[in-house]
Amino acid sequence: MKKIISILLVLCLCFSLVACGGSGAGNGKVDAGGTDDFVAKEIEGNPTTLGVFYRNVIGADIASDDEAVKEVDKKADEMLKKIEELPDSVSVSGTTYYIANDGDDKNDGLSADKPKNSYLSIKGQLKEGDAVLFNRGDIFRGQLTLVSGITYGAYGEGIKPRFYGSVDGTEGEWLETSTEGVYTYNKTAMCSNVIFNNGEAIARPVYSMADITKKKYNVYFNGSRISVYSPDGNPEEIFDSIEIVEDYTLFTGNGGVKNIKLQNLCLMYTGVHHLGSLGAAYGLEVEGCIMGYCGGRGLYSNRNTTTLGNCIEFWSVAKDINIHDSYFFQAFDAALTHQGPTSVTPTGQTSSTDYTNIHYENNLIEYCTYDIEAFSCSRIAEQSKSPNGTFTYNDVYIRGNICRYTGWGWGSMDRKDKNVYANIKYRAEGENNTNIHVKPLYIENNIFDRSRKRVLAISTPEFNKANMILKNNLFLETDRANIFGGNTLKKDYMSEINKYFTAEGNTFKIVG
Repeated sequence: MKKIISILLVLCLCFSLVACGGSGAGNGKVDAGGTDDFVAKEIEGNPTTLGVFYRNVIGADIASDDEAVKEVDKKADEMLKKIEELPDSVSVSGTTYYIANDGDDKNDGLSADKPKNSYLSIKGQLKEGDAVLFNRGDIFRGQLTLVSGITYGAYGEGIKPRFYGSVDGTEGEWLETSTEGVYTYNKTAMCSNVIFNNGEAIARPVYSMADITKKKYNVYFNGSRISVYSPDGNPEEIFDSIEIVEDYTLFTGNGGVKNIKLQNLCLMYTGVHHLGSLGAAYGLEVEGCIMGYCGGRGLYSNRNTTTLGNCIEFWSVAKDINIHDSYFFQAFDAALTHQGPTSVTPTGQTSSTDYTNIHYENNLIEYCTYDIEAFSCSRIAEQSKSPNGTFTYNDVYIRGNICRYTGWGWGSMDRKDKNVYANIKYRAEGENNTNIHVKPLYIENNIFDRSRKRVLAISTPEFNKANMILKNNLFLETDRANIFGGNTLKKDYMSEINKYFTAEGNTFKIVG
C-alpha cells in the first residue's frame, strides 16, 4: 500500500538535482498520525500536477472548519499549482548548456539532444550571460557552486529537476540487529536526518542507541552508521524512498555572487541550507522553485552543535534580491532570511552590512519554524568595535505571500530552543546615525495562517514604530497564538498592532 501511495506522492515537489560529489565536499560530478509522530496525512484530490502527496501534517490542535480557512486552503492550492506549472522561460544572451542524467560529458552540451552529464564539465567555461538547464524529471545529488552572471533553469517535460543533498538509502541494505525492530544501514553516510517516502515519515534523532526504541522511526547515528527503529518491518521493504540527508549547504557561492537567476528548480534534503553561504549577494532572482526539508545539522551527534536550516539565507550583504512565486516548506529554521551584523572580521577589518531592495513576494510557505527572518545588526555590541562600518536597511518588502502552519513542521518539533516559532522575526537595532541607516520594512497583502506561537517576533531594544509597515494583511490565528512575544492576548491583537506598528487595513480572526 505504501508503495502505491509513494508513487502518487513524489512529494509535493517536482525534483531533480545537480551537482557534485556524494559527500558534498567541493564540486563533484553530477550523479546521474499526527504531528508528534512525524507521520504525514494524505490530502485527497489536491489540485496539483503531482496528484496526492504528503503535504498536510497539521494536527487537531489547529484543525479548523472555518470558512476563512477553507478559502485560504483554496488559495494556497491554487498558488502551489501555479508554481508547479510555471513554464520555462529562460532567455539569455550567451551560451545555453544542457545537463541530463543520461547525458555524456563527451557531448558538447549545446542542445537537448546532446546534453552533458556533469555540471563540472562546463562550470569552468561559464561566462556572464550563459545558462545551464537541467532535464526535468532527473535527480542530481551533491553540492553545486553557483557562478555569477549565470541563469540556472529547466528544460524538457515533466516535474522540475530535483537537487538532493542526500544519499539514496535504498542502494544499500538495512540489516537486522539484536534489538527487535532496529535496522542498521550497511553503508557509511554523513547523516543529519532521514526522510522516508518523500515525507510520509520523518526520522527523529536520538542521542544514544538506548533511546532508539522509545518512538517509531527514531534514528541513531554513531558517526559512520545509521540505525532506525522500524517496528513494522525492514525499512527497505516498507518504503520506496529513503533519503539519508547529509551535512552541507546544497547551492552555495564562492565568496560572493552577482546577477544569478534560478528558475523551476527543486532543492530538497540537506542538513544545512538549500541556498546559502553565498558571500555578498548582488542581484539574485528565484522564480518557480520548490525547496523543502532542509536543516537539522548536529541533531544527532552533539547536543551543543548549532543546528541550521534555512531554505534561502543571505548573510550581511544582500542587494537587489527578488524571491517570488516559489514554494518553501519544512525548513528546520526559516524559509527566507537575511541576517548578520556589522562587525569586525578576524583580520581586524571592518565589515559593513547592506540589505537593500529585497523582495519576498507571492510565495507559499508552510511548516517552517520561521517563515521569514528580517534580521539586522543582531549583535549591537559589535557596532562599537567597527566604528567605520555601516549598516543599511532599505526597501525591504514582504508582499503577497501565504504563510501557514508555522511551528508545526518536523524541525519545530525537534528544536532545542522550544516555542520560538513566528511568522516574521524582526530585529533592526539603533536609530539612524552616521553609520546606521534603517528604513521601513514593508509587510503588505500577506496571509498568515495559524502560527503555533507568535505572529511577529520583535527583538529590538530601540524599536521605532515607523520602521515596520503592516498593511492589508490577513491573520488567521488560534486562541493559543499571540501577536509578538510575552503574553499578549488574542483580544488585544488590533490594539497591539496599532500601538507598536504603522498599520492600516489589517484583519485578525480567531479560527480555532
